[in-house]
Amino acid sequence: MKQVNLEAATFLRHAAVMSGGSILVAVTNYAFYPAIARLLAVDQFGEVQTLVSLYLQVAIVLAAVNVTTVRLLVDQVEGHAEIVLGFNLGVYYVFVSGAICGLLCVRPIASFFQFGGTVPIALLCCALVLSVPFNYWLAYMQGLRDFMGYSYLNFVAAISKLFLAIGLVAAGLGVSGAVGSIVAGQVVALLFIRRRKRSLPSLRPFLSFRPVRGSLLKPYLGLLVPGLIATVTLTFLFTADVFFIKHFSTPVEAGHYAGISSVARIVFFVCAPVSAVLLASIERGQASKNDRRLKLSLALIVLLGGSAAAAFCLFPHRFALLILGPQFVVDEKVLRNLSLAFLALSAFNALLYDSLSHRRNGETVLTFLACIAYTVAVALVHPTPETIASIILVTSIVVLAAAVLLAIIRRHMESTLWAKNLS
Repeated sequence: MKQVNLEAATFLRHAAVMSGGSILVAVTNYAFYPAIARLLAVDQFGEVQTLVSLYLQVAIVLAAVNVTTVRLLVDQVEGHAEIVLGFNLGVYYVFVSGAICGLLCVRPIASFFQFGGTVPIALLCCALVLSVPFNYWLAYMQGLRDFMGYSYLNFVAAISKLFLAIGLVAAGLGVSGAVGSIVAGQVVALLFIRRRKRSLPSLRPFLSFRPVRGSLLKPYLGLLVPGLIATVTLTFLFTADVFFIKHFSTPVEAGHYAGISSVARIVFFVCAPVSAVLLASIERGQASKNDRRLKLSLALIVLLGGSAAAAFCLFPHRFALLILGPQFVVDEKVLRNLSLAFLALSAFNALLYDSLSHRRNGETVLTFLACIAYTVAVALVHPTPETIASIILVTSIVVLAAAVLLAIIRRHMESTLWAKNLS
């Protein structure tokens, strides 16, 4: 019993550090939105939110690499340092190539999303390239359970982005200033963390474009690919609404919706640190411990995310007014559905990370199918803010229910097999 209590206390301590730091980061990151919402026109804010969503959707590839990095470090795989570096360098070269293509295609991209200029897209390409070494260090600290350093790096990037965004937008740089602050914030954070954490691996291989040893990485692609599919599709579920609205609606209507969506996402990002701690805490051959940690994670998600979702559902007008200002209150009615949807996705995220840690693919398949169903549903209806929010809510609840059912079936099969072995 003492051992169980000690394990729970250790997990809660890690979760508290990670959650406390991440909540501070989340508050700082979300201060970015009300700050620039009051400095930009509604259509310009819609552009910023769409560009940030594009950044999140593309950069989520790094989350799959992070999942692989954390598992390699936690499991102490032989040669893990070179393997982790190889995966990150591979993604870095893909991002550099993608950034070059993006720079060549800025005009078609700006036309598709009805942007007012091309400079913010170019800055977004730079931010994506910088995100690779940034996430490389983040994943390293998470895998080593250095949650304090993890939170510190994120916070420095967030606070730098906030103040730089206010200064650049106030100086008249508009959308370019807001997006440029992401680039500058990453640079500042990398310089600060290097002075504080000398033990982190060098970033020189990224600057020198060191070749990747494919033979070293090949045995671990089976761990990377499911994580890649899972994280990309999960991120699509909570970011694609902004893409659909931005493409099908007017810039002003898209700006209104993007503001409310950014508020609702607070529910997901408040819960995300719990899943991150769970990922780094799953241990091979420790079924009972892992089961307790999953249950504890889900309880924390219900407590943290449920509290935020309840507040947004009960007082949508007040929170929309407080966080974004009076010009965004027009779409407050969708805040309830989006908050509940992101709460369901938060719980599903914990089940998904648990599945990836055990190298199971059932939840990954569910996420992929949910993305297809979501896209088809949007294509079949007129994508208004209300219909988009309703589709996300139904999709999120269904995918969570399917994951819970899958877990129950898996548990029943495992217990049946265990009973047969005993007999």
